[in-house]
Amino acid sequence: MNKLFLSLNDELVQSLQDLAQWEDLPELYIAAELVKLALQRAHPRQQARLLAASLTHRERQVALLLHQGLSRRQICLHLHIAPETLRTHLRNIRMKFDLRSMNDLPAALANLPPAMLQPPDPPCS
Repeated sequence: MNKLFLSLNDELVQSLQDLAQWEDLPELYIAAELVKLALQRAHPRQQARLLAASLTHRERQVALLLHQGLSRRQICLHLHIAPETLRTHLRNIRMKFDLRSMNDLPAALANLPPAMLQPPDPPCS
């Protein structure tokens, strides 16, 4: 499977931090807006791959469990996380995929190749 690797140099990171401070917005919001601008010209399948690659390990787990039909309560029990933690992950997923609600997630994931819908490997320690 192809993997996307992004390399951020210190100057770019500092520029993002400066812009976020200047605009009085969270750095994650600024980064997400830049990704959305870059994706506007991309093919839908490429967009979905890049967006999926932007998810953290836990966000990807949550997205896949939702896609499999688990309820929020079931996801909390399965991942051993608090409901507030789940709400944070859901908010991040909605922002990264630019979804109005999590009901739109299946359509967003429809453009992903089947291999990207497999459970993610655990993060390296």
